[in-house]
Amino acid sequence: MSAMLLEPLLDAWPDRPVEPTELVLRAGSPGPLQDRAVAILAATLEAPDRANPLMRRMFRKDRAFGSKDRGLAKEVLVQVYRARRALERGLRAGGWDGARQPEALWLASLVHTQGLPAEVAAHSYGAACFAPLEDLAAALRAWAAAEAPSPAQQLACVASLPLWLAEDWVAQLGADGAAALMIAQNQRAPLSLRANRGLTDPEGLCAALAEDGITAEPARWTPDGVTALGPANLRVTQAFKQGLFEMQDEGSQLITELVQPPRRALVVDFCAGAGGKSLAIAASLPRGSRVVGFDVRQAALDQGRRRAHRARVSDRVRFERIGEEGPLPVEPGAAARVLVDAPCSGTGTLRRSPALRERLTLERIAALQQIQARILARAAPLVRSGGRLIYATCSLLRQENEDTFAAFLADNPDFSPVDVKEILGSARAAALSEGGALKLLPHVHGTDGFFAAVAQRR
Repeated sequence: MSAMLLEPLLDAWPDRPVEPTELVLRAGSPGPLQDRAVAILAATLEAPDRANPLMRRMFRKDRAFGSKDRGLAKEVLVQVYRARRALERGLRAGGWDGARQPEALWLASLVHTQGLPAEVAAHSYGAACFAPLEDLAAALRAWAAAEAPSPAQQLACVASLPLWLAEDWVAQLGADGAAALMIAQNQRAPLSLRANRGLTDPEGLCAALAEDGITAEPARWTPDGVTALGPANLRVTQAFKQGLFEMQDEGSQLITELVQPPRRALVVDFCAGAGGKSLAIAASLPRGSRVVGFDVRQAALDQGRRRAHRARVSDRVRFERIGEEGPLPVEPGAAARVLVDAPCSGTGTLRRSPALRERLTLERIAALQQIQARILARAAPLVRSGGRLIYATCSLLRQENEDTFAAFLADNPDFSPVDVKEILGSARAAALSEGGALKLLPHVHGTDGFFAAVAQRR
C-alpha cells in the first residue's frame, strides 16, 4: 500500500533539467532576482491568504526584471507551495537547522525542479544542506523504507498537506484516489471559458478565438463551456473585448445550471463576489426574470458591474452591497432562487491557488462552518414558497459540504432536499453527483473541486 501511494506521486513531479540555464544560475546566486523572490516568498508564507495577489504583482513595477525572470520566479514559488514539506524533509536530511527558511526553500526548489547544482545553492546560502535535493525522490524513498510512514503521512509529505487533510482524503477516496486527486491538484488548471449565450455559442466562440490564433474546443460537461488549448493571453483577444466569453471553470458553470429559475422570477446570488455566477445566470434567464448579486466587498461588486456591461447583461443583473448584519435589499419570500456560494476552505482549487495549503487548519474549517451556517440562516428567508436554495462551495471537505447542508435541513424543516438529477438529468447526474448532490473532483471530472446541493421550500 505504501509504495503504491508514494510512487505515482513522485512520478508526477516535474522533470528536472540536466543542465541549469543561465537564468536559473542567476536566480540561485546572491543578487536582485534572488532577493526579490525570497522577499515575496517570505511575505506569502507570513500571509498565505494574500499569496495570489502578491504573486500577481511580482516585479510589476521594477523594470530590472523581464518576463523570463518573472516567469521563472512564479514557477519556482508555486513548486515551493506544492512540495514544501518534501523540500524541508530533504533539507533536514542534508543537515538543515531551519535557519533562513524562505531563502532555503527558494534555493531548494531551484535545485529540485530547475537543476541548480547543490554546490551553487550551498555557496549562496552558506551551508551544505542541499545535496539531497538533487534527487529528492530517492531521499523520500529512503525515508519511506526507513520509517514506513502511513499512506496519509506520505501524501502529506509529498503533496505538502496538513496530516489531518491527507487522512481525510485517504479515508474518503482510498490511497490511490487520494494520490490521483493530488496529482491533478498539482497540474496547471485548464483555461475554461463560458460562451456568452446572448452573443454566441461554443462553436462560434471557438471560431472567434481561432482568428486570434487560439485553438479551443467545446467543453466536456456544460452546454456553454469552451476549453482553450495551450497557454494564451485571452484578455487581449477581440472575442474578450466583444464580450463573447467569461473565464469560468466548468464546475462553476455547472453550479449555475442548478439554479434554473422560472419565468418572471427573482434570483439572488447571495455571495456574488465579482459576479461570475451572476453573469452566467443572467445570460440564460427566461423572459422577465432578473438577478441581484449581494456581497460585502464593494470592489468586487464594482468589478461585477464592469463585467456585466461588457457582457451586455446589465439590464438583467444588478449588484448590491450588504453589511455583515442588518436588513437586505430584497424582501423575505421574494426570490424564486437563492444561490449561496459560500466562503470556504477552497480545497477544491489547490491547482489554481497552491498557497492555500499554508492556511488549512481544523480551527479554520470550524470557523468557516459557522460562517456558512450564518449565511444560510440569513439567506433562507428570502426563498419564496416552492422556491429553491442552492448551497455551493469549492471545498472537498465533508464538514463544509454534506455536514453543513444536513445541519441546515435539520434547522429548517420547511426545506427538503432536491436530487440534482431532477435538474441535470439522470445521465449527467450519474457522472457528476453523489448522494443527490453535485460533487466534482479534479482527477475525475477535470474541473476544480466543487459541491452543490439544492433544497426546496415546501
